[in-house]
Amino acid sequence: MTKRRIKIVILFVLIITILIGGWQMYKRLKYNKQSFDTDLYSYVSPQATEVININRGYNLEKLFSYAPSLTGLIDILGNNIHYPVIISKYANGNMLLAVKTSHEEEYAIREHIEKVVSLPFSPKIIRYKDAEIYIHALADNQFLVYSFYKGLFFISHHYMPVENILNSDPENTFFSGEEHKEIIEKVRLSAPVSMYMTLPGNMLAIDYSVHDDTIYMEGYILNHGKHGSFTPNPNLIPFMINLPDSICVEDYIISDENKPAAIKIKLNKIY
Repeated sequence: MTKRRIKIVILFVLIITILIGGWQMYKRLKYNKQSFDTDLYSYVSPQATEVININRGYNLEKLFSYAPSLTGLIDILGNNIHYPVIISKYANGNMLLAVKTSHEEEYAIREHIEKVVSLPFSPKIIRYKDAEIYIHALADNQFLVYSFYKGLFFISHHYMPVENILNSDPENTFFSGEEHKEIIEKVRLSAPVSMYMTLPGNMLAIDYSVHDDTIYMEGYILNHGKHGSFTPNPNLIPFMINLPDSICVEDYIISDENKPAAIKIKLNKIY
């Protein structure tokens, strides 16, 4: 009788173990499928003034020479970088990083933030709609705000960009509109790093590369003005880009023989 009871207990434990393992596998597969199906570009806020799209590593330190502040967000991912990485910049200087994550990467990122990045205090958790927003304290009186949502990961040093992105309307995003869709996708898919900047009446869609100390930007001026006219004078456009103090416009070429107009900008360090 005792042996029979032992066999029943062992069988019961095995069944429970299988059920738990099956449930965990189901959750992992469901999470990863959701991450695969969700369009990352549908969660880029129309309030952003500049968007940087990183398709692959491409010597990220070369990108940091143009935007040193990006290191603070990208480094938080540690070794858990899954491309593409999208960084949205806002008029007030706030930034938001967005990336797809797998079930395993979510836990790795959480662990990295808790053990390496944040101060040793429990985060504040805010339940917002059907997501959770985590707020961690950092050194120098800074904060780290992040959320995992529909297989995506959003992180910023400020609360509002994260809440704002959870309110996203896939029909109204930074990239909404069919007028220049093909051009934007062409630039995004062909360049390791590409940038999209909103300027009065126009958007720049350009790829980014660095050779020695020189930065090259090449792409298109996507006009949003009436009757196809540039707004403002196209020769002012290169000087309207928000550049760090250490970099200046060395040269540029604008060709409006075809539509949309093409632009090449050469930037260099100020010595």
